[in-house]
Amino acid sequence: MTVYINGVATTGDMLKSTYDPDKDGIIALAQLAAAVCSMTETLVPDLFLELFQKNAATGTMSFRQRVNDNETTTVAQADAIGEYAEVDFGQTVKISRYRQFGKTTHTGDGRFKIEYYDGAWHDWVTEIAVRTTEDWSTFAAPAASVWCSKIRITATTIDTGGYNYIAEIEILG
Repeated sequence: MTVYINGVATTGDMLKSTYDPDKDGIIALAQLAAAVCSMTETLVPDLFLELFQKNAATGTMSFRQRVNDNETTTVAQADAIGEYAEVDFGQTVKISRYRQFGKTTHTGDGRFKIEYYDGAWHDWVTEIAVRTTEDWSTFAAPAASVWCSKIRITATTIDTGGYNYIAEIEILG
C-alpha cells in the first residue's frame, strides 16, 4: 500500500514508522483517521477569486449575476426576504472568508446571510449588515472554514431604503 504524506509517496517501513511510532506492529485507528482527514483536506482546494467569478450567479435576486462579476459600479438587489444569488463552483472547495462592496443608498438595517451547499444547504454566516459606503469591507473570517460546491447570498431583512444592494461580494478559501 502507498500512502501520500505531505505529497510524498510513502510505503513499507516508512509508512509503518510514521503510523506505528511505538513499533508494536499495530497502527492506531486514530492515527489512520488523522492521516485520511489531512489527506482529504489537501485534496480539496481553497476557493480562489478566479473560480468564484467563473460562473455567473443565478437565483431570484434582481441582477444576481452582478454579485460576482468583478464590477463594483453595478449592483444586484433583493427587494424581498428570501431572494438570493447563488454561485456554483463546479467542484468542492474550502471557503473561509468573505468581504463585500457596498452602496451609499442603504440606511444600514438590511441584512443577509451566506449559505453553503455540501449536499444540503446550511447557514455559514448570518446577520451580515448591508454596507452604507461604496468601498470594500475588510475580509471577515467566520469561526469555521467549510467545504462546499455552492454558496448563496440570501436577504433576511430588507433595508428600509427598499432594497438590499450588493455591488460585489468575494468569498475565498
